[in-house]
Amino acid sequence: WIYYQIHYSRVKQNLFSYPKKTNMVYLVHIHCGVFNLLIYIKNNKKMTNFLKNKKISVTGGEGFLGGHLIRLLEKKNPKKISIVRHSEYDLVNGSDVQRMYKDQNPDVVFHLAATVGGIGVNQRNPGKFFYENAVMNLQVIHNAYLTNVEKIISIGTVSVYPGDTPIPFEE
Repeated sequence: WIYYQIHYSRVKQNLFSYPKKTNMVYLVHIHCGVFNLLIYIKNNKKMTNFLKNKKISVTGGEGFLGGHLIRLLEKKNPKKISIVRHSEYDLVNGSDVQRMYKDQNPDVVFHLAATVGGIGVNQRNPGKFFYENAVMNLQVIHNAYLTNVEKIISIGTVSVYPGDTPIPFEE
């Protein structure tokens, strides 16, 4: 099992250039502007070649960023894109995560799902948010390993920018 932590300056050269290995999960956790990642997906030929004819699952695919990601992925000619809907799969529940992998049988997983609610709710309930997101990430990543998923891209973001931050902004 190999863990890669990639910062945006290295995303361009590394995100989809790792060789496929049997019984390995390549976890790419992105610590960068998520919109920068979306731009990379849109413009990269390696990404197009890698995703062509792949079965892709997207957790959090019904959210704001997930919706943008789905539209970009559709242009890469995958075999199938499946949205992991919270109404069907509670990713904190291990049996639901196992069922999701069995039902969707993905080659690639984009993991965007998270328990969210905004800064105020998070400050009032930090334990709940931390616990659910930690368990969700561990379940999704571990089950990707158990089911021989070729690649999982775990994308994290936070809402810590001041309300008066100019848009667009650079990180």
